[in-house]
Amino acid sequence: MSERINFPKRSAVFIDLGLLEYKRALDLQVQTRDSKINHPLLEDKIFFVEHPSVFTLGKRGGEENLSVSKEFLSNKNIDVVQTDRGGNITYHGPGQAVMYPVVDLEKNKIKVREFVYGLEEIMNLPALDFNID
Repeated sequence: MSERINFPKRSAVFIDLGLLEYKRALDLQVQTRDSKINHPLLEDKIFFVEHPSVFTLGKRGGEENLSVSKEFLSNKNIDVVQTDRGGNITYHGPGQAVMYPVVDLEKNKIKVREFVYGLEEIMNLPALDFNID
């Protein structure tokens, strides 16, 4: 259970991407990050998205961690994407809400740990409305 973090009020643009392929959503995040680096005054953005079925392999993940063959996944139209992000292997699919923040933590004076706890809280609060702990 994470502790409650009270963030100072900041503005951000929330963008609902609907159902979008993982690679396209990743490209959008990279473009947004690069734009923020070149133009620091741009608003932070938080993307909400669902992906068609995909397994992402993070920095610590490799195809050897798949429990089925890539051919099997291909026949089921399930992509496998290697990423440069943390983690091992993660499944994303329709009906799963995913949030990708592109936020300048330094400008907002937020530490990474605080930010992650805050994101967890944002994603967990709606579950509490349905008595899901």
